[in-house]
Amino acid sequence: MPLRRAISFFDSHFLVFFVCTIAVGLILPQAGLILYRYVPFVLMTILFLVFLRMDTAELLHQARHPLFLLYALTILLVVMPSVVYLIASIIAPQYAIAMLLLSSVSAGVSTPAWSQFMKGDVVLSTVVATASKFFVPFTLPFVFKLLTSSTLSIDISSLFFTTFKLIFIPLGIALVTRRLAHQTIEKTKEHFGSISIILVMCVVYANVSHVQGYIMENLLTVWKPLLASYVFIFSLQIIGYF
Repeated sequence: MPLRRAISFFDSHFLVFFVCTIAVGLILPQAGLILYRYVPFVLMTILFLVFLRMDTAELLHQARHPLFLLYALTILLVVMPSVVYLIASIIAPQYAIAMLLLSSVSAGVSTPAWSQFMKGDVVLSTVVATASKFFVPFTLPFVFKLLTSSTLSIDISSLFFTTFKLIFIPLGIALVTRRLAHQTIEKTKEHFGSISIILVMCVVYANVSHVQGYIMENLLTVWKPLLASYVFIFSLQIIGYF
């Protein structure tokens, strides 16, 4: 089938497509500026596709192991940011706080989609990503204060409300959809991972387009930290994989 061949080609060359997405955002940002307004809905759609493939019992099974979950969250939200900050303070002190903030935030909404695409443990990544969003309002100020002796304020109520919208609305819709269209989901779910990554690229395109003006106006001064941030984020993904 043409669709199956197209998805297979995308799966084999997704890194090339990902780099091209960034380039298109810098060269042709107009459509991305429109898409940027709908990024939350795209993220909710990504999670909706992830939840469609999962059984509620699997989620509850992972949630019943609080010690392992606490261990994973401690590594993700406390240990890794601290190590990153200490290393950055030695190698590139001017970027140390930026690296600390980047590594201290919760796992992204797209994390389960990447796990699904890379044939990882989608249920575990979903539980960790969801739980981290509720812990990060407390761990981030704590780690920031501990390492920098400065105070970082966070709007906890707004963050919780955003988390609820992004996660639990797609979860509820997915549970209803599974009941109404179970057979259709089983026939098509093998393509959900690729579709989710395409949607992630749409988010990347929208975000790059949103800051395209600033990047192009200050290209000579921002290209090094911008490249370093992408390498840094990619490195975190590799570390998290192992």
